[in-house]
Amino acid sequence: KKKKPSKGDPTLVLELSSRGKKKSVTTISGLDLFGVKLPEASKMLGKKFACGASVTKTAEAGKEQVEVQGDVVARAAELLVEQYGKEGKGVAGFPLLARSAVYSVVSKKKERVFPDA
Repeated sequence: KKKKPSKGDPTLVLELSSRGKKKSVTTISGLDLFGVKLPEASKMLGKKFACGASVTKTAEAGKEQVEVQGDVVARAAELLVEQYGKEGKGVAGFPLLARSAVYSVVSKKKERVFPDA
């Protein structure tokens, strides 16, 4: 039976948005809820996918997210779960990044990246 996340459960949301005609940007928000240092994650993603990655402020007060150039939603989700999930090293005092907590926004609909989780 699938466990629905409750309102208090932290989630990681990956969103793909277009920039200009052919360019796209993957936005990753909610990483800080798992105790991940955003500049550290940004640097790792940039190196892994050989692209630009940065930490940007959102419209919400005090919230920050990671922006990665290009369409790397699926690969980034896999990598982040590997790094900060059960296989990787979780951060003390924070929940582990579970596969069931990773969502992607596709055409304004929020759905799980890993449907099996």
